[in-house]
Amino acid sequence: MTAPPRETSVAVQERVVPVVSPGPLVPVADFGPTDHIRGWVVTGVITVLATVTRFLNLGSPTDGGTPVFDEKHYAPQAWQVLHNHGVEDNPGFGLVVHPPVGKQLIAFGEAIFGYNGVGWRFTGALLGVVMVALVVRIVRRISRSTLVGAIAGVLLICDGVSFVAARTALLDGLLTFFVVATFGAIIVDRDQVRQRSLLRAVLGRDVVGVRRGGAASVPSDQTVGRHAAT
Repeated sequence: MTAPPRETSVAVQERVVPVVSPGPLVPVADFGPTDHIRGWVVTGVITVLATVTRFLNLGSPTDGGTPVFDEKHYAPQAWQVLHNHGVEDNPGFGLVVHPPVGKQLIAFGEAIFGYNGVGWRFTGALLGVVMVALVVRIVRRISRSTLVGAIAGVLLICDGVSFVAARTALLDGLLTFFVVATFGAIIVDRDQVRQRSLLRAVLGRDVVGVRRGGAASVPSDQTVGRHAAT
């Protein structure tokens, strides 16, 4: 049995060096959909539809004029935020639940409409409508399709959990709004970074071209010396 032939240093070097395909010199100019007017029109139509579904008969149901389900925690505490120097103790249950931001937002609606179903549900319904608009814009930006974004907005309008959360004085819908808004900000930032990267790449290439052109047009010291000597 013979030993396998030994590889030469050139062969070993060719084998261990990975083959890396060159990347694009300039990033692809893709920063989102380009049908801006149609995109905003579709977003407006979907938002109006969401407004109707979230605000229609918002004050019902109530438990004899009082909050229902876990609204019994948040609506009274939000009312106390308004009338107890920003402090809530929920005397009916003897405990304070969750941080104050959600209850402060609920108190905003109660300050406008009073202590009733519309008052303690107004902020949740408003942010529920805004969240539908955000989903349309986010999905449109991700998919690069206004149609797909519109479909996502309609699906969210029809979603039972989103519908109930937007029409009750609970913290779940408020939290979801901030999560969706944060994700949308990340998506917008991604596209803006791509745009700035393309701008830097284009400007950098132009600067290199100008420098090379300037270097080619400026004579060297040796050339100047030869012409001076003649």
